[in-house]
Amino acid sequence: VVALHGKSTTPSVALSHHNLDFSYCEMYDRRDVVINIKNSSEDLPADFSFSKVAHFHVSPSEGRLLPFQSRDVTISFLPNQLGQLDGTLKFKACGGSYTDTVKVKGISMAPKRTKSFKRHTVGGVDKLPGDFKPTMNFVEPESFAEKPPTSLFKRRQAWETGNGTDEAPLSVTDMSPEFALTQSELRKRFDHRQKYSNFLKEQRDKRQKQKEIKATEAYVKSHYNEDSYVQPVAKDDSDDEIGPSKARQ
Repeated sequence: VVALHGKSTTPSVALSHHNLDFSYCEMYDRRDVVINIKNSSEDLPADFSFSKVAHFHVSPSEGRLLPFQSRDVTISFLPNQLGQLDGTLKFKACGGSYTDTVKVKGISMAPKRTKSFKRHTVGGVDKLPGDFKPTMNFVEPESFAEKPPTSLFKRRQAWETGNGTDEAPLSVTDMSPEFALTQSELRKRFDHRQKYSNFLKEQRDKRQKQKEIKATEAYVKSHYNEDSYVQPVAKDDSDDEIGPSKARQ
């Protein structure tokens, strides 16, 4: 006779953060945030792992937590392209019996003009293992700037990159000058297109205002009786004037 004894427990793993907004970060730079993973189980150890998402990195991405053990995990934002970047890190523990998610997002902007757009790599036979470790940039999730920085990337227009010869066609490789546009022609075409864009925006604003007015009128009709609703009466300026007959009274 062999006596068997077992105990069934449910995983009890908790993440300190479920949403991380890295805000603005220069391309090829980094932002690092530390979150905590805690195993509250009394008897069950927990093996955990994070999925991979482009432009984001988790270190360590997998590990093991003993009962009542907690450890810090670094989530890094490493943008290598411009624009708004987001994703969802899938967290699994105890062989997949417990799952959770961490939503991450950030906005990558162009580096300052003093910096290069190329990523700086370390190499050479004289380098030591410590030279290859990245320089961490730890920030608190609550300290992210809500306002955008002043050095956002903005592409210059074609007529703004000329050399002062306004009537000369822009230099393009293997293109006949008769098919090229001068800087003044490009500017006129841009202004012409901008005029129609502004017209469409104004028409949309008018439609939006009309829609709001109709919604307000429909709300008033549905919540008030027609008898109790009093239409505003236009004020006659002539009533305010004191004529000779009224003055005698």
